[in-house]
Amino acid sequence: MFFVEPPIEKDETEKLEVFVALDAMLLTAAYVKSSKRLTPREVDRLIKKTRWQHWDYPPTMGVTEYGYMEYADDGNLYLTKEGEKWAKLIVNAAYPLNY
Repeated sequence: MFFVEPPIEKDETEKLEVFVALDAMLLTAAYVKSSKRLTPREVDRLIKKTRWQHWDYPPTMGVTEYGYMEYADDGNLYLTKEGEKWAKLIVNAAYPLNY
């Protein structure tokens, strides 16, 4: 798991976000690309790299359900503005998670 705490602004409550390794990998892999997207092949490669085991739900549910990434009609997985914010925090973490 990867814990991220965003900067706190005036009158904002603290929020700690928890990402599983696969979600963090999907976010950061898209973030470092200029297109901010992952092809189905890239998504599949990341899923296999983590040996992710899923049952009745897709392995990308963690990033799509919370609006951090979304699938487009072209089949690619795109980073959203919210996802870009979290990916930036993960990439710039003082103690990044080694996968």
